[in-house]
Amino acid sequence: MTRMSSPDAALPAEGWHPDPADAARERWWDGVAWTEFTREAPPVPGPIARRIHVREQIHRPPDASTRAVAWIAWSPGWIVFVLLPIALLGLASALASLLVPTLAGLIVGVLLALAWRDRRQLYDRGFPRRPALAWMLLGPVGYLVARWRALGEGRTEIVLCVAQLALIGVGWFIYEAITLGLGALGERLSETP
Repeated sequence: MTRMSSPDAALPAEGWHPDPADAARERWWDGVAWTEFTREAPPVPGPIARRIHVREQIHRPPDASTRAVAWIAWSPGWIVFVLLPIALLGLASALASLLVPTLAGLIVGVLLALAWRDRRQLYDRGFPRRPALAWMLLGPVGYLVARWRALGEGRTEIVLCVAQLALIGVGWFIYEAITLGLGALGERLSETP
């Protein structure tokens, strides 16, 4: 969409304004650019229109939550559940150990596709600023932070993703501690006569 006025003039407030393309409609101005949201222009007040109470439609700004961003926010959890069983099988078989890098590459592709889908849905909903797809190369947290900076929304998804990563890290630490502890205990038991 186009900007409403020249760069030197002050931009009007967010709200419904006459549509530059159609005088019979109004278009939502988000304070920076026109969105795709339109409605019929209210009737010009006349003798009959003054007596009829016209209910104003409540406008809700476009929603930044998409299914793709939900999948990205929950990605540490579902990635662990996909890779963990195969990684455990990899300890037992050489063929299964070849699946881990293949699945890791596939997961990166899925995350890039989810980021692309999220960007597309944000564009369709009228968000002029969206995070670049390359932010996903830094991982889900990198993309979610870039998305939050671009939209000003989405801190919940960042917290959710970071919390999952913290839980996975704590779980891994506990697993390693137990494994090392059991290994040391086994060594001690084998040394005792």
